[in-house]
Amino acid sequence: MTHSIGNRQRKANSNGGPRVIRIADLATTKHRTGRLPVSPATVWRWVKEGKFPAPFKLGPNTTVFDLDLVEAFLAQQAEVQS
Repeated sequence: MTHSIGNRQRKANSNGGPRVIRIADLATTKHRTGRLPVSPATVWRWVKEGKFPAPFKLGPNTTVFDLDLVEAFLAQQAEVQS
């Protein structure tokens, strides 16, 4: 199943929605290790530069990243490095 958000199709999870991750779980801070060994500022800079998948809003105070797109980015980076 796919889920349409904006002008992109997203793969749905078993609950019918896309798999998502918030910046707090994605980036690393002094007090918490994230999925990426970079700061939130780096993630936002990469998004601005078009190097990292853009997030989308679930609501006025909730911004998330599509986990499938994040995992594809990581796989692509790993391939480039090998």
